[in-house]
Amino acid sequence: MSQNLSTETLQRENAQLKSDIKELEQFVHTVSHDLKAPLHSMMGLIGLANHPGTPPETVKEYLFHINKSVVQLNTFVQDLINYTRNISMDISGEKIQMTQFVNDIFQNLGYLVEAENLRLEVESPNLDVMGDYVRLKMILNNLISNAIFYSSGAKDAFVKVSFENTAEGLKVKVADNGIGIDEQYHHQIFKMFYRISSDGTGSGLGLYIVKEAVDKLKGKISVESSPGKGAAFTVILPFFPPQ
Repeated sequence: MSQNLSTETLQRENAQLKSDIKELEQFVHTVSHDLKAPLHSMMGLIGLANHPGTPPETVKEYLFHINKSVVQLNTFVQDLINYTRNISMDISGEKIQMTQFVNDIFQNLGYLVEAENLRLEVESPNLDVMGDYVRLKMILNNLISNAIFYSSGAKDAFVKVSFENTAEGLKVKVADNGIGIDEQYHHQIFKMFYRISSDGTGSGLGLYIVKEAVDKLKGKISVESSPGKGAAFTVILPFFPPQ
């Protein structure tokens, strides 16, 4: 009987190993493709820009698209770093001044073209919390950058961030008036490599990392959104340390 049990265990572990290998192969394939795409785009545009006789206004347009590819590549690499850090790092706690924390994140995202005319609103009073600095930064950085990426481009475009201490823990809400997300996709947006937009913007890892970081901290996340009416992500994290 023990032999049968050992055989069954071995078969189950072997099946799990095959599944993990297949998942890893798919991950590597997707990562390599998404790293190569912006690089190939940049190389092609640089070649065109260096072509004799290319008008200065055309070179300027090429530089604009090269910059977009650089941002895309940088976002993807940073998301990969955050993905591995969330898996490997222990949960830690330190004092965080939330208003300054959010303002610093928004300022660091100022290189994004879409952020140029976007208004940040921090709706809550100053609040100091004890939390996991690295993971909280992962969460807010991705939610705010998503709001920037998918802003409507309108003159009144904004992203609002609010936070408060509740009975459940720290409640953080990131809302915008961007293009919004159809309700039929709400259950998919936290999947690995799922992209809200078909134009290839973003890494497809951002919201997946947000969900993984929230889960690691034993919190929860929800979304309210519809096309043309913006999106609002609400995160609730238990008071530090998570039990």
